[in-house]
Amino acid sequence: MKKIRTLVLTLVIFLLLIAALFFVKLKKQEPASTSEPTSTAAATIKVIDLKMDDIKEITVADATQSLTYIPEGGAWHLQGHEEVPINEENLNYKCERILQVEASRSVDQSNLQDFGLEKPVQTVTYTLKDGNILELLIGTRTQDTTNAYVKLNTQDSPIYLVSSLIINSFVSNINDLRDTKLEEYDTAQVTGLTVKGRDIDEMQISLATEQNSLMTNYVLTTPSLNQVAVDGSVFKESVQKLPVLEAQDFIADGVTDLSPYGLDDPQLHLIINVTETDNTTKESSTRTLDYIWGNELDDGKIAFMKTGDKSVYAMDSSFLSPLLESLDPFKLSYKWIALVGIDTVKAVDLHLPDGDYHFTLDQDNTAYTLNDKAIEESKFKDLYTALIDIKADTLVTDTSIPANDQPAIYFTYTFKDGSTKSVNFYSYTNHSLLSTLNDTMTVSCSLKQFTHLEQLITEALSTLK
Repeated sequence: MKKIRTLVLTLVIFLLLIAALFFVKLKKQEPASTSEPTSTAAATIKVIDLKMDDIKEITVADATQSLTYIPEGGAWHLQGHEEVPINEENLNYKCERILQVEASRSVDQSNLQDFGLEKPVQTVTYTLKDGNILELLIGTRTQDTTNAYVKLNTQDSPIYLVSSLIINSFVSNINDLRDTKLEEYDTAQVTGLTVKGRDIDEMQISLATEQNSLMTNYVLTTPSLNQVAVDGSVFKESVQKLPVLEAQDFIADGVTDLSPYGLDDPQLHLIINVTETDNTTKESSTRTLDYIWGNELDDGKIAFMKTGDKSVYAMDSSFLSPLLESLDPFKLSYKWIALVGIDTVKAVDLHLPDGDYHFTLDQDNTAYTLNDKAIEESKFKDLYTALIDIKADTLVTDTSIPANDQPAIYFTYTFKDGSTKSVNFYSYTNHSLLSTLNDTMTVSCSLKQFTHLEQLITEALSTLK
């Protein structure tokens, strides 16, 4: 029995010794090493604690460039860069952030070279209104890039760890503050457009000065066209292809020689009129956007600038071909061959494949005839609408109107002032005729339109006495 008690006691002592050894080993175990230097803990350390009213100016400089921020009128301004378009909201946000620089902790080690502070990445100089100057040195970033090392330029300043979110606000490159959206506009509010360029005949689309039931809101003027009616739906589609005036890359400031970018002889020159209505006053105002595009660059972009400015930018050139394709006089203009208002006409003579027909109209006395037979006003106007609705189908560029041939079909309008106008159609194919649109463009018109018109006329004649 005594031997058993001795054995149990020995076992208990052995277990206690093992536990003691484990505890001692645990106490002596070193913590795992990290890539960051050891530091003294602190909840938040104020490195820079200023207000806008304290500041005369702040200069942020790196090895090659610098920017000076000036507070004025409750906002921040860049000294010496008044002509550069700046994103004011972004500028004010960044300046406000660098007035309050907080560190997560201070670093024990003091070898500046290890933290990129012997030759700082950036130096920030706060010049205060009271004459004092604070200088903040910004070094390298931590291995995970979430923080950077900074210190005040004083002998007794420790090294701090500051979040990269704050460090990113110290901007010394003006391109980081540029407003990439040079001008914004709503394509639905475009009320005029002038297009010209290196290989583009100038065209102008503007609001029509006179409106009637046969005219659209817009007219087209070119060197050969004078205020022809524009198809509103086609114009709307073209406007949707206008470029967003946003810079994707910055090329140069202070440019006086435009030739290296092809902007001395622009490939495209757009003048866009935008009419906007104030939601409060309901008053309308028009502003003009005037931009030019030059040479296409190797990366698929195109150089462009605001006319009269000295800053050159680059943007994606993919908008160019679809826009120019849509801005075609034939596509833009209504395809009516003879858009003749009924209010101006007193007679029309028609020569169609199966016969000749004669219209007279006296709207003042509500008197209308077809081949000298009285016809109701509503029926007459239906026929007149079908007459002036003859349209061009396609633009013909490989032939012209025959000089000596007699027209296969013609309409002759006699106006109230005694003048006349003839609209001629010439044989072209088995299914179409040639004519002239807007007095300049050779076009084809499907023969079925004339067959339909003559069918309506003969049906109307069959009901007349």
